[in-house]
Amino acid sequence: MAFAATDTPHREGIAEVLAKLGAKSDYADARSRRQAAVVAFGRRTIARPALAVLMQDAVALVGEILGADMAGTTEMADHGASIVTTIASIDSRGPITDPVSHQMPMNPAGSMAAFALTMANVVVTSDLPAETAYQDMVLRQLGVRSAMCIPIHLNREPFGALGVYCFEPRQFDEEDTGFAESISHLLAATIARVRAEDEAARHRRFAQSVLDSVDALVVNLDARGYILGMNGASEQLLGVSPAEVQGRPFVATFLGPEAADPFAAFFREILAERNPSGFDVELAAKDGSPRTVRWRGTLLVEPTGNGATVLLSGVDRTEIARLAGELLRDHDREAASGTAAAPAEGDAAEQAAPSPFHPVGHPARGSDMRSSPRRTYQYRQLIAPLLGDRLPARNRFFEVVCEDISAGGISFHLDTRPNFEKVVVALGQPPQLCYFTAQIVRIAERFDKGRRHFLIGCRFTGRIKS
Repeated sequence: MAFAATDTPHREGIAEVLAKLGAKSDYADARSRRQAAVVAFGRRTIARPALAVLMQDAVALVGEILGADMAGTTEMADHGASIVTTIASIDSRGPITDPVSHQMPMNPAGSMAAFALTMANVVVTSDLPAETAYQDMVLRQLGVRSAMCIPIHLNREPFGALGVYCFEPRQFDEEDTGFAESISHLLAATIARVRAEDEAARHRRFAQSVLDSVDALVVNLDARGYILGMNGASEQLLGVSPAEVQGRPFVATFLGPEAADPFAAFFREILAERNPSGFDVELAAKDGSPRTVRWRGTLLVEPTGNGATVLLSGVDRTEIARLAGELLRDHDREAASGTAAAPAEGDAAEQAAPSPFHPVGHPARGSDMRSSPRRTYQYRQLIAPLLGDRLPARNRFFEVVCEDISAGGISFHLDTRPNFEKVVVALGQPPQLCYFTAQIVRIAERFDKGRRHFLIGCRFTGRIKS
């Protein structure tokens, strides 16, 4: 952020600040002029020029108001191991000329700026050659006799410093240092704000890139249910860009009137942090076809106190519902022909079933004994251990990632070896779920990228009419 020795010397924007101050005779005293300079610089920070330019403007303004011969900036380098101080002259009209940079170790005994940064306080001297706390040979070689150095810290860490220098002995009083500190505080606050805004923008860009890389639909809503943004998968499925729907209510934009009240209840549950299980709704896709989407919601509370938002994540379950429907038709057809498990009436009951099948990835012994073909079915479905002859309670069901399915059975993945032998499998779309009883007939240990898991092969033994 220092003066660039290779650039054309100038102070972009500082001329406007000084112009607003007018001549010294326009003010009753030096204090009024300094107060006006603080106000003018504060307005300058609102315009948010480049930080390097703003830092130059700050030290040039301090040097001009205090009538210094030279002004300079110091910045940290080499991860705090050294500092770079750039000093330039101030002529009678105010512009900075002939900047020269020097790099030196971050040694408080060898530099006035390093000493000020270490002390975390303004350092002044009226007779630099007589100083014993530090020996700044660079300033001595430039002929500096009196000086003021104002350190700048961000988050309690040294960031840099402003310095003004005179060739003649001079006593800087409390009003001089107070004015210089006021400018440095405005500068530090601006740097901190710009850094925070830039960091927040980087986080938003990163978060958006992550959301755009996932296949799930993601929509961000404010606490009123209005759309703040959405990811690429949502844009692709729904056929609208984020700019088209930003600021519009989610319900009126994507849901039909019949879904308004159920979604409102679901949304209130999210805001109350009650973790609702999900909300299933039919949306019209870009091509006009109906798509069944299951939404889940997460309440996001920003630590800055800017208000909570809701992150909706949706999974397109249209294909799951279609395959489940096909499975039911296959199962009923084979049951009618006597080649599959007959539907149980009332309570779960084991019926005649086809021979066990071998899960995907495990070589079969002999020919595949299943009477119906299997198909890839890598979706999430609900299962629960069957410990009696009744449908398990709702809170006993949990999601598993399936591998394949047929009219005779299903396979899915578990992180641990199961301690049960029978399960209930829920297929379809809530609330229209069909429940099948199944017997675990195969457990195959698998390793994926060093992670151990189990592929569980089951055969359907019956159907529960809930």
